[in-house]
Amino acid sequence: MSRTHAVTLIQDESATDDCLNPGRLARLVRLARLARRPGVGANPGGWTPAVSGGLFTTRWISERHVLVRFDDADERSILRAWRAVGAAGFAELLEAVPGHDSVLLAFEAHRLGPMRESDVNNLCRRVMQVVRDAMDDPIGEPSLPPRLVHIPTCSCVLCAIDLPEVSVLTGLSQERVMTLFRDSMYVVRYIGFSPGFPYLSGLCGNLHLPRLAQPRPSVPPGSVAIAADQAGIYPTSTPGGWRLVGRTPVSLFEASSASPCLLVPGDVVRFTPIDHDRFEMLARGDA
Repeated sequence: MSRTHAVTLIQDESATDDCLNPGRLARLVRLARLARRPGVGANPGGWTPAVSGGLFTTRWISERHVLVRFDDADERSILRAWRAVGAAGFAELLEAVPGHDSVLLAFEAHRLGPMRESDVNNLCRRVMQVVRDAMDDPIGEPSLPPRLVHIPTCSCVLCAIDLPEVSVLTGLSQERVMTLFRDSMYVVRYIGFSPGFPYLSGLCGNLHLPRLAQPRPSVPPGSVAIAADQAGIYPTSTPGGWRLVGRTPVSLFEASSASPCLLVPGDVVRFTPIDHDRFEMLARGDA
């Protein structure tokens, strides 16, 4: 299903698309993973100030990246910090990328210039102050409402490969599983794993299940899946260990587009049922 058709599913166009440029996705993911290792990022610029809602640290983790990591924060805090640093007016900032418990800031190295220890400290302190102010803001929410995006989803036997097993593991009928899944309202926490893959919070607690013991070598593009307390959608055919409960014909990622990702952090997602005939029609581009 082309992006042209998918646009008709968006109920509100107020949000801006700050999605990752696909060419930088892998590098940013590697940096975020590197920063999780013990001893990494212990250079000047790391502080743990007390803020409302928990603690966070700001660390200089490469020649042009600052990582803001929260010890305990919900999705609202992460998205609030992400929006705040993006709107703070850092002239050198290339992009800000929200994650599960962090926000990664990528700066343009040529605009930063040579970074001495004092420069690193100053930059991290500026970022820290912006995040602290965002956490202390009693409103702390964007003035514009989030986008509501309806994702048509087919849960027939061909598309919902793992639905029978999910039914057995949860003790619920397949119909009840899909009713609970579709009745939930999801929020895009961040984009990761592969370009355009949305991590969605809001999955009904009755459907929380672990990943597959053995990941599949290839998951069909558009597969709608669940794992632990999250839902997600595979934009392209990749290996994956989440449980597949449906499939959408909507194109979530188009590299040639000015806004390559259909979904962006903060979007609200609803899954709407379609049958297999409708799925095939939309997949062919027939509205």
